[in-house]
Amino acid sequence: GEENGLAIRGTVLHMVNHSLLKLTLFMCAGTVYMNLHQLNLNDIRGYGRKKPLLMFCFLMGYLGIIGMPLFNGYISKSLLHESILEAVAEGGAAAAWYKASEILFLFSGGMTAAYMTKLFVCLFCEKNRDPKKQRMYDSRTAYLTGAGKFALLSSAIVLPALGLLPDLLMTGIGNLSSEFMHGGIMEHEVAYFSGENLKGAAISLVIGAVLYFGVRKLLMKDGQYVDRKPVWLDLENSVYRPLINGPLVCFGGLVGKLFDRVLDNPVVLKGIPTAVSTVTRGLDRAVENPGVTRYAAGGVTLLTRGADKMLDGSIVGL
Repeated sequence: GEENGLAIRGTVLHMVNHSLLKLTLFMCAGTVYMNLHQLNLNDIRGYGRKKPLLMFCFLMGYLGIIGMPLFNGYISKSLLHESILEAVAEGGAAAAWYKASEILFLFSGGMTAAYMTKLFVCLFCEKNRDPKKQRMYDSRTAYLTGAGKFALLSSAIVLPALGLLPDLLMTGIGNLSSEFMHGGIMEHEVAYFSGENLKGAAISLVIGAVLYFGVRKLLMKDGQYVDRKPVWLDLENSVYRPLINGPLVCFGGLVGKLFDRVLDNPVVLKGIPTAVSTVTRGLDRAVENPGVTRYAAGGVTLLTRGADKMLDGSIVGL
């Protein structure tokens, strides 16, 4: 209804922020991987030490995604949190559900803070258990090209800029998109750094700290990172890889063999040029026909409008 202004703007801005945050973080991860070709935390541990540019860029993405005040993620998370609080204040039968969603929202923010802290500490604070490997990591200064440095740094500096100037930048982005999302008019200016919003961010960060230091011992064994999840929860090896290497490969092979046999058939080979020629002649005559050209524009318009309505309908349905 008319009370959706905060929720609409928070949703849109978090979509924008999340894409920018993940852009920076995935490029940082790609920088590590393309230099080491390793994914295990024990192998990449300590790689980011003495690499100030990589550390700065990862830090910007890390602080943004955990909702640290003065960074862009905090702004959209605050709007989302405010919209939940507004729904709770409205009362009604759904108030209890909104309150439960607030608890879930704050706790999930804390979980994000915990796992991102683990990555930052592993890469940039801890030393590798192998001193020889750590010395090799520390000596690697040419880990990025000039273009790579520009791409990484230019994406990273946007994150604190959006967080430091929310009224100038983020509010404008939210207002631009609110009409498209059928957002209501904001009845008051958002106090991004109000006590209530800062309190919400603080709760998530405290939860993150408790989770990190509380669970850290479970994630370590003899000073090494270990994977504690059961084998059946490993979706990559239990679901995705078997699916790609099994049914999809078989299906692709069958389709390939079918096309191979069809194209090897002399009757098909003889008929293809004739069929193509017939189709092109038919199209040529149709285009030259004034009756066809008169209704072609209308037909195309009808098709595009239908496709547009179908797309809108599917989005509304979802």
